[in-house]
Amino acid sequence: MSAVKSLAELQAEAQPLLKRYGVNKMFATSDGQFFLIHSRAALHAGSIHTIYPVGLEVDANETDTDKPDPLSVKAIAELISEEKDLGLLHSMLLDEIAGQNRKTATAAIEKRIGILTDLRAKEDLPNE
Repeated sequence: MSAVKSLAELQAEAQPLLKRYGVNKMFATSDGQFFLIHSRAALHAGSIHTIYPVGLEVDANETDTDKPDPLSVKAIAELISEEKDLGLLHSMLLDEIAGQNRKTATAAIEKRIGILTDLRAKEDLPNE
């Protein structure tokens, strides 16, 4: 079982992720997992973990039902262009399908997953 993390710990851990993905807010679960979309955090958390909004600036009055602004297709393409974490890419794909379900964004993420899968098969790299 994962250790329960405080909001202060999650807020600190979120800062590099927020900058990396160019978003102002994301959702963290008390076990230290981060999500761009609230519904994905809720699926992970279930009834076991607490969901916290974390961001560059978190208002103490915010609730976990506040949702981040959706990323543009261009922003998604830029984010995934250098991404090597297949787990994160699969999560982004599921988030896109469950959220706005834009064909261009979905195709871009699927293409990146295919490229990495092919590279890993050729180089016998471990899945990250």
